[in-house]
Amino acid sequence: MTSFTVLGPITLDRDGVVTAPTAAKPRALLALLLVNANRSVSVERIVDELWPNDPPETAAKAVQTYVSQLRALMGDARLELRGSGYRLAVGEEELDAVRFKRLVSQAQAELGAGDRTSARATLGTALDLWTGSALEDVAAPFVAAEAAHLEEMRLEALELQLECDLDAGHHAAAAAELERLVELHPHRERLVELAMLALYRSGRQAEALALYRRGRARLVDELGLEPSRRLRELEQAVLRRDASLDVSSQLASPAQPPTASLHRHLWPIAAALVLAGLIAGAAFVLYDRGGNRAATTSPQPDPGLHAFVAKIEGLVVQSRDGRRAIASIVAGASTCRLPARRALVSLATVERNRQSLLDQLAALTIPSGDEALTVAQRLQRAIQLSISSDWHYREWLTGLIGSCSSKLASASLASAQVGDRQATVAKQSFVDAFDPLARRFGERTWTASEL
Repeated sequence: MTSFTVLGPITLDRDGVVTAPTAAKPRALLALLLVNANRSVSVERIVDELWPNDPPETAAKAVQTYVSQLRALMGDARLELRGSGYRLAVGEEELDAVRFKRLVSQAQAELGAGDRTSARATLGTALDLWTGSALEDVAAPFVAAEAAHLEEMRLEALELQLECDLDAGHHAAAAAELERLVELHPHRERLVELAMLALYRSGRQAEALALYRRGRARLVDELGLEPSRRLRELEQAVLRRDASLDVSSQLASPAQPPTASLHRHLWPIAAALVLAGLIAGAAFVLYDRGGNRAATTSPQPDPGLHAFVAKIEGLVVQSRDGRRAIASIVAGASTCRLPARRALVSLATVERNRQSLLDQLAALTIPSGDEALTVAQRLQRAIQLSISSDWHYREWLTGLIGSCSSKLASASLASAQVGDRQATVAKQSFVDAFDPLARRFGERTWTASEL
């Protein structure tokens, strides 16, 4: 039996013998084939990925050597020659990342059925599959997007596990882990919310409020954004020691918990406030962890809000296409395969499309209520930061005209990369606000790495 791991260092387990390619290039090739498991990867692409800057003339022959080395580890039949490329056959249970995703889905179904104990155990099994950072020993540009996606899923599973701990009353232990995670991911509002609740329930009201103030300062200073309505309401609830924050109150009314936001990103803090009409006219449908519709007092969602969400989905798809285009432009220019002048033409198209996104967003009718306004403001901020980053890429590409290889590294490129990171933080903030609305209306959800 053979299995592979990517949730940490890349390894291959064949009949109980764990091994991995020791050299960097064969290890990167195995990672590339696993990321594209059961799909043919052309030799041309393999060369581009393994030698992104200056492939040697013998690159194709070197790839054949690396393939032979991998076949010696896993067997000839598993790594097939398909047309002009290679295909690695991997069964559904043979890759740890696939098992991880299956277990997380199982835990969500268990939560949907109200079985929090089983869900907590299943999430523990899923998280135990991780032995480090995703693909941590592969230093190749192509792994960045896949690693970011896997790390996002890991963080979401951790959040689910910690929510189960809070539901079970393990507040002090959860608070320590949540404080650590907030330091690592200070803009992730869901973590801030969970940490505030854990601290409050541990008798640390002042620390919960201090955590909110630090989080707000970061959002305002770095992104020009205010915390979501849900976080602001949680701060007020903590200030007045609202009884709805107690775990006993939550467990007494599971269908409409005062802290329902713990079970869906960016839901209102107290169902009682919703029932009182503070979200005027915004009828909503609450979904449990498994995506099943739960009983609510508002049988029909707000059609105006649904239309808004559908239009935002369209804008997000366009934003995703822009990210892909920029990645392609940078990859081509970085290897000098894409002439700088052609890259600038492609970049101009991306810039026009981004400006069009801002125009479309400005023309949208935004329904009343804080949720839709927060989504629109955060998407606008993310697009603006992406446009700012594009300008630095333009400066970098302009400097490559006529002498590509001598100017691949520059201050403009570094500034563009910093801008990309800032834009990604803003996109995460947008996703935090948008995904709960998308789930409410059965639309697609997103991760920051996709936009």
